[in-house]
Amino acid sequence: MAKLVDFMISRVRVKMIHLFFRNPNEIYYVREITREINEEINAVRRELERMTDAGMLKNEKRGNRLYYYLNKSYDFYPELLRLAAKSSGLGKEIKKARKTIGNPRFVTFSTKFAQLQKPRPR
Repeated sequence: MAKLVDFMISRVRVKMIHLFFRNPNEIYYVREITREINEEINAVRRELERMTDAGMLKNEKRGNRLYYYLNKSYDFYPELLRLAAKSSGLGKEIKKARKTIGNPRFVTFSTKFAQLQKPRPR
């Protein structure tokens, strides 16, 4: 089964893309990202710098914290949203359920429905 990690070298970046695309309107600060994805702070900072330099993320200072959020005008934003949706959330569930639902010939992910949601606490 193809996964987003197949296309990206950095495991940390894959986790960060899933985090940011799970809720594209959310903003995060460094320590929050570190806790959410369970990775070392230096690796997170390195990827944040790379993703910001590439234009994928934007940042803004609020008080003494630097917050990061998705740049929705990034050239590859729609493609990354679709890739993330296919490798987690509903896309992941469809892939897992292939044996019971058969082999769908066509599945469409609308951007409106492809946005990944955070799991709700039980």
